Amino acid sequence: MKEGRRKAPFLAVRAITGCTDKEAKDNFEENCKKVSEKSAEFVRLLLKKWKE
Repeated sequence: MKEGRRKAPFLAVRAITGCTDKEAKDNFEENCKKVSEKSAEFVRLLLKKWKE
């Protein structure tokens, strides 16, 4: 491990925000908001379980 790096927990969450149909471009902003909210809730629940 390089000097100065700390051993801190790290979590990366990725989600798919679109689909491949012709409406995908029109719904991107709405889908992005929905996925962001669901991802945040997932992380909150995960952290809650981790603390137990």
